[in-house]
Amino acid sequence: MAVLPPADDLRLRLAAAEREVGLHSAVFRRTPVPLVVVAGDGAVRALNDAAARLCGTSLGSATGHAAGELLGPANGEAVHAALGSLRAAESGGPYPVRVGGQDAVLVAVALDVAHADGFALLAILDLAAAP
Repeated sequence: MAVLPPADDLRLRLAAAEREVGLHSAVFRRTPVPLVVVAGDGAVRALNDAAARLCGTSLGSATGHAAGELLGPANGEAVHAALGSLRAAESGGPYPVRVGGQDAVLVAVALDVAHADGFALLAILDLAAAP
């Protein structure tokens, strides 16, 4: 028979886990690099504040739509190539894109998420900011 930890211990562990999730969420949201999380089918699952500003949208408006729509039809081929590259490797890119009137590159990274296959992170890197 398993021995359960005391309720106080569980509450402390839950509070620590909530703080950790909150920290990761804040880092993602506030990172100045535009980031978009997409599902295996290319649908937008999340984007940070920088991506929302660059693409002229909000999380609520972008969620569920294709990443190619978010970044604009002219970038559809780059998005498709970036996501397609993840089938063979853990990352793909850089792929040139033009978003919000700015030249940039798109980089894709596979995300290892428990119980969720095929998630990827798209980073839109500003060429003007490169050294």
